[in-house]
Amino acid sequence: MERLIDYKPQSHQRKFHNDISRTRVIKGGRRSGKTECCIQELIKHAVTTTGGTSWYVAPTYRDANEVGWAKFMAHRDVLQPAIEQINKSEMKVTWRNGHTTYFKGAENEKSLRGRGLTFVILDECAFMKQDIYYQLIRPALMDTRGHCVLITTPNGRNWFYDMFQSSEARYSWTTYDNEIIDDDEIELAKATMSTNDFNQEIMAEFVTQAGMVYHDFSDDNITNKTVPLISIIDIGIGIDFGFANATAIVFMAYNSSTEQVYQFDEIYKERTPIETLSKDIEDKLIRYNIRKDSVKLYTDPAGNAAELSSGISPVDYLRKKGFRVYNKGTEIAPGLALVRRFVKSADDRRSLFIHTRCTETIRSMLGYTYAPNKANDKVIKEEPLKDGIHDHACDAVRYYFVNRFDHGKYVAFKPHTHSYKPQQRATTIMKRCIKCRTTFLSHTPKNKPPYLCPGCTTTDAFVKGDNIDG
Repeated sequence: MERLIDYKPQSHQRKFHNDISRTRVIKGGRRSGKTECCIQELIKHAVTTTGGTSWYVAPTYRDANEVGWAKFMAHRDVLQPAIEQINKSEMKVTWRNGHTTYFKGAENEKSLRGRGLTFVILDECAFMKQDIYYQLIRPALMDTRGHCVLITTPNGRNWFYDMFQSSEARYSWTTYDNEIIDDDEIELAKATMSTNDFNQEIMAEFVTQAGMVYHDFSDDNITNKTVPLISIIDIGIGIDFGFANATAIVFMAYNSSTEQVYQFDEIYKERTPIETLSKDIEDKLIRYNIRKDSVKLYTDPAGNAAELSSGISPVDYLRKKGFRVYNKGTEIAPGLALVRRFVKSADDRRSLFIHTRCTETIRSMLGYTYAPNKANDKVIKEEPLKDGIHDHACDAVRYYFVNRFDHGKYVAFKPHTHSYKPQQRATTIMKRCIKCRTTFLSHTPKNKPPYLCPGCTTTDAFVKGDNIDG
């Protein structure tokens, strides 16, 4: 009995399905239908090929499970007569015709070493190392003259850009090509994305990230106007912790009615202990008549680590002083996209304004660049240059945005995050200072430093000539 899969190719997909080229390449905007289209190609190959092995490969095992495997399992019932066995733990399908299909993650390169492959899909391949295709997949297709489909949203002008330009069987699909998605929905997304991100994520254009990280940041984002601290505004503080490197602290006001963020002050100090920085923050809040308990601090996740001098982490010290502190780990690129959207959205709306008194932040935003690619560098991620000059204030700004705002609302993709929870803290014990004999909190054992309380540590540093006040 003939069974039909619930799939009808759209007009932009038909030419691809009829293409018999051994290697086909698709660059597509998000939700352009590229993954579902290729899952259908994988199924067609599996049910019509006796013996042999096919793979679906995503950047990570988790992606393979949540995207490729999930889409395949949606067709399980109609495919059941052709399936011999499904191993969910291995994401492996054994077909009655002797064919085998695996779903894999590219982060485990050892699992991609094989031979005799007859068909492979590399999904979001621009976010994989080029060696995955050139050194692992392509050689495994040689003896069988197998087929390969490479699909992805562009990721700058990396190795996939070169391959796409030289490929004869290449396809370019934008999100607009998906007949199911209303153009009005895409226009709404345009208003919440930067021009670069819209062109790359929706229009599937190769947007180079070389040069300035915040290329749209200009005098239009700089203001000398005073922000009225009215009830519709909430205050947040972004912090990038440092010691030998500078600690950058940015004071932000968010107006929920206009959805605009104003940076009204900053602290930028080197070689300054957390005790001094905490007092500096309190002094700033008093200056603006802002209650400490009404403010949230958004910090670098590295602030959870204990300082060698005090034995207590900056985050825990600030909490001890009565501040509400939040932080979570995020991938860098989505955080940059979120800030860029506030700097200037794709519909030319600016929602981030920095006061002229915040000289270090303005200098940093104007000078923040991407790290230059080395000639032999095969790493795909394009990340900002950590030059110790422009990155600290920009990191503090990013920590504020990724903690304060929902990525799903403002950017096209949402990074995996984890919150800092109390149970993740190290065990805290009480020690007695060997100098003043007062007790203090510490995360280190009693027979390990520090042996001085924070007050005596700071005093000793001052006596030795360290620049406590930056």
